[in-house]
Amino acid sequence: MKIIVVASLAYSLINFRGRLIAAMIENGHEVLLCAPDHDPEIEARLKAMGATYLQMPMARAGMNPFIDIWTLAWLVRCFWRERPQAVLAYTQKPIIYGGIASRLFHNVGFYAMVSGLGHVFSDGGSRLLACVRTIVSVLYRLVTSGRPTGCCRSSSPRRRRSSRTSTGICSPSTPTARRQVRVSPIPRP
Repeated sequence: MKIIVVASLAYSLINFRGRLIAAMIENGHEVLLCAPDHDPEIEARLKAMGATYLQMPMARAGMNPFIDIWTLAWLVRCFWRERPQAVLAYTQKPIIYGGIASRLFHNVGFYAMVSGLGHVFSDGGSRLLACVRTIVSVLYRLVTSGRPTGCCRSSSPRRRRSSRTSTGICSPSTPTARRQVRVSPIPRP
């Protein structure tokens, strides 16, 4: 099975997801990793593990809609070219744009790993940030609704309550809002 992992930082692929990636490869899956930065040391380590690294265009903290559209278009082209059976995305922009892109293709399982709410949901901020917060909430609901599987993880019970009640990133009927996450193994090729 071909799996694409979409991240916002190449270093995190080794530091936080290295064991997961190694396990996928050990189970016979072809793993392609996408992140926006160029780090030759990380790329060499990923290649040594047996994964393929693809540098994608993305401004991790930017709010330029043209760059975000470019990121989305790049992911659509990547998914069309690679034809993955599963996409795993973590952090805000990879989840949103990877989720939208995967919806355009049949038979692509999408798995979102939400480890926190991110900067956009920090307390306070301007009217612009409040507007962005609303847009991000709608986009999260769009990419996670109707999906058979997803992962939600937050280290703080207060943040979990906050994410469910005030941000609206998922509807009350989603498994993550009820604290029920179905974990299904990825089938062997």
